[in-house]
Amino acid sequence: MKIKRTFISASCIMYVLLTFNFQLSTFNCSSQGIAINVTGNDANAAAMLDVQSDTSSDNSSQGLLIPRMSTARRNAITTPVPASLLIYNTTTKCFEFFENGVWQTISCSCTSAPTAVNASTSLTTLCAGSTLMLIGSATGATNWSWTGPNGFTSSSQSPAISNITTNGTGVYTLTASNACGTATAVSTASVTVNSSLAASVSIAAVPSGAICTGTSITFTATPTNGGTTPSYQWKKGATNISGETNSTYTSTTLANSDVITCVLTSSNACASSLQAISSGISMTVNPNPTASASNNGPVTEGGTLTLTGGNGSLTSYSWSGPNSYSSNSQSPVLCATTAMAGTYTITVTNSNGCTSSASTIVTVNFTCGNTLTDCRDGKTYTTVSIGDQCWMAQNLNYGNQVIINTSITQTTNQKWCYDDNASKCITYGGMYQWSYATGQASGSGGVSCNPCGPTTGHGGVRGLCPSGWHIPSDLEFDQMEYFIENNSSSYSLSYFQTTTGYRGSTIGSKMKGVDSNYPGWSSTNTSGFAMLPGGIVYGGSCYIGSYAGFWTASEDGLGSAWSRLISEQSNRGAQGHEESGYSVRCIKD
Repeated sequence: MKIKRTFISASCIMYVLLTFNFQLSTFNCSSQGIAINVTGNDANAAAMLDVQSDTSSDNSSQGLLIPRMSTARRNAITTPVPASLLIYNTTTKCFEFFENGVWQTISCSCTSAPTAVNASTSLTTLCAGSTLMLIGSATGATNWSWTGPNGFTSSSQSPAISNITTNGTGVYTLTASNACGTATAVSTASVTVNSSLAASVSIAAVPSGAICTGTSITFTATPTNGGTTPSYQWKKGATNISGETNSTYTSTTLANSDVITCVLTSSNACASSLQAISSGISMTVNPNPTASASNNGPVTEGGTLTLTGGNGSLTSYSWSGPNSYSSNSQSPVLCATTAMAGTYTITVTNSNGCTSSASTIVTVNFTCGNTLTDCRDGKTYTTVSIGDQCWMAQNLNYGNQVIINTSITQTTNQKWCYDDNASKCITYGGMYQWSYATGQASGSGGVSCNPCGPTTGHGGVRGLCPSGWHIPSDLEFDQMEYFIENNSSSYSLSYFQTTTGYRGSTIGSKMKGVDSNYPGWSSTNTSGFAMLPGGIVYGGSCYIGSYAGFWTASEDGLGSAWSRLISEQSNRGAQGHEESGYSVRCIKD
């Protein structure tokens, strides 16, 4: 017989497996079992207790709470504890039941992601074909993820890799996780898998191919399966080269037909053969030519200087020397200047491309007072020592004659002769415009100056003068004039830089030479300067027999430069118009 009772807003206390506290529920008792729900449905026939939360209204669904207690309270339960007693342990966060006299865990919830992740290997170095065991551990992990070289992956905690190859060399990474998440840290293990192949070695030389005697050549060994610390022994023929046990070998003493090899000893214990020898490199070593260098010195400035080198059977010759001198002649011939003194080196090349060098020292003498030969055209000039200066005692006569008032250019060597008479150039030298004579552009000297010139150095420029000589600055004329007037060379150029206007006053007769064409050009020429009254060009030829004019290298503002204009009676400094034609006297460097 079935009895059905309905209780609304009532509580029912039952002693079954659990104690339930509920509100606003329908409590159905039958021989089938007890149903607790809001629908009034019978309990499931297989259940003694069938509990169902309200899922049909706006009320929140509800669950079933079993007794909750700490481990301490659990252990205080009155004995004897019945078998299958069920609780939730708040200390361990586990569902537990009592069986066989002990509390046993049914399931535990996670409290955090795994920690203390550690990856290790059974071996860190092993041979190809071996088995590698990866060992993983972590606190609280339930899932494992390995990644590694050559695309390796595994979800096992401690997987094994059998018959491993050299591609397995590298780093293996372990990631651990559980229901709470993935460990923030990962762990890695590094593995080296050595090849079991035989060791081998190859060598190469730099430079390759044929070399010349004495050439430095470097051999480099490249090992295969040599391990981390291979050793080497270089050999020449069958003989070990003493001390040559590195991966490179350098020599400058190899001879033709020498054969170089290298023996490798591998440090890889897995290699099937630990020692190997390279193929040999047979050397072709060509002989160097014999170089020689000599000269015909000592020579006098203006004389012929001959450099002699090598022999006629060589492929090329290359000379180098002072002042950037160079020549590809075997035995060049030069007109000597004192600037050419120094060491000359010849480098010769034979048909094999091998070279040798030799040097010779050239001495060029010049004594002021001797004759100077201009190497450019062979003309000769007397020289004179005035104080500590050395001057040409004749006016410069260099260049090809052009008609007066024809613009003189620096692209060709040109000069004017007084009255366009070539014989006048022979006697009085050529006449030149300032820019052409000095090689300086008009206006390069800047503002007007008095005195003019540098505080250091002579301030002159070579211009048209022979090598080793130059056009004097205004200061150098000052120094010469002071010496003639006072018979003293105690003052340096810097003294005249601050001595305004000093350009001599009584020295004209001491500088003049004898000119039979103009007896009025009276002179004692005690200085030896031997100045002649060659005149100047100013619009046309003028003042021959009455004046001598000389350019200095010192400009005095735009369009004019300092000169020396000396008459029959006097000597004075003057600013000459740069387009005028004046004579040039050169002074030794």
